[in-house]
Amino acid sequence: MNSNLLSCVTQFEKRKCCLLIYSYNNAPVLRDFLLSLTDFFPFLIVVNDGSTNETSDILSAHDHNFTQIHLNQRSGKGIALKTGLDKAKELGYDFVLTLDANGQYLISDLPLFFEMLENHPGSLLIGDRNIRQEKVQRTISTSDRISNFLFYVMTGKKLPDTQCSYRLYPIYKLENLQFLSVKYKFEMEILVRGVWRGVEVVPVPINVNAPPKDKQITYFQKSINYTRALILNIILMLLGLIWYRPYNLFRRLRELNPRQVWNDYVLGSGESNLRLSLAVMLGLFIGVSPLWGYQIVTILLLCHILKLNKVVALITGNISIPPMIPLIIWGSYKIGGFFVEATPIKNISIETEGTFAMIKENLFQYIIGSLTLGLILAVFGGIVSYILLKYFRK
Repeated sequence: MNSNLLSCVTQFEKRKCCLLIYSYNNAPVLRDFLLSLTDFFPFLIVVNDGSTNETSDILSAHDHNFTQIHLNQRSGKGIALKTGLDKAKELGYDFVLTLDANGQYLISDLPLFFEMLENHPGSLLIGDRNIRQEKVQRTISTSDRISNFLFYVMTGKKLPDTQCSYRLYPIYKLENLQFLSVKYKFEMEILVRGVWRGVEVVPVPINVNAPPKDKQITYFQKSINYTRALILNIILMLLGLIWYRPYNLFRRLRELNPRQVWNDYVLGSGESNLRLSLAVMLGLFIGVSPLWGYQIVTILLLCHILKLNKVVALITGNISIPPMIPLIIWGSYKIGGFFVEATPIKNISIETEGTFAMIKENLFQYIIGSLTLGLILAVFGGIVSYILLKYFRK
């Protein structure tokens, strides 16, 4: 064993880490693959996902003592990996480094993960295969780029390769997560949910041992798996856009004091005064608009499309806080009364109970008035914010 791998074995023990191998019908390459892992057997867990060839015999007959999990039937990579992760937690491990038994990834790259972990403790590390390289199939490269884009939509984070299964999981940070996928998309889902929980994800450049096409072992069913992936991605994107991304943004903002927000997201944002003022205008307009319950999602979506400052827009969009709601609704009815004669202006009260009753009786008047009020506030707020920014950012 060379010095790098010797140091790696030490790291496995020091960091309470184990190596988790997923195998399904990898018998042709499994024996040699296990021999290459001889030095890691004390920290090795192999999950046999109901293989139908001699995989079980090869594992059972191996000389070295390691943890084996044999599933009675093929359950899918998601269930197999989750079973292995749960076993690792049961055995007292804090980190799990995952590998497939198809020989695609190199054991010599193991030290790279621990080197990266030194600079990013507690992070979820994922291999970066450089999907642009010539030896990676064009179809895989295209599908991976799509997955990378979807991952960005769901999390707001960019990764060069979201589909690589060569990973190091900090399992003590991923406890009690609930998953929808039981197949291949489990690896995408755990990545997304890890980011949603606040776990940093860091890419690790690795090499790929891509065998010739006639010797590749794969059981990936394109039509079925792409359909499952589409359904899962739609669900995760909706969850990400409606709940998790706004929640994580608010969580980050809560950790900052007002001066930090002002310095980092306004004065030091690097954006022009005009674009910051446009963000203020967008936040005020949507904040007053009759999109109750969907104002935050709408602001984030429009900011993403228009590439405006999300933090500034969200702060100004919070004009609809509870103490202001009755006043906004009352003002909307006042203004709407100039365009719609459904409710005489003299009968409008600023009392909370009255305002909500009026919405029910004269919805159209309220909608017209709120859009007009939002436009007035947006124009006024945009002009004032532009003048203030020009003064404070000299």
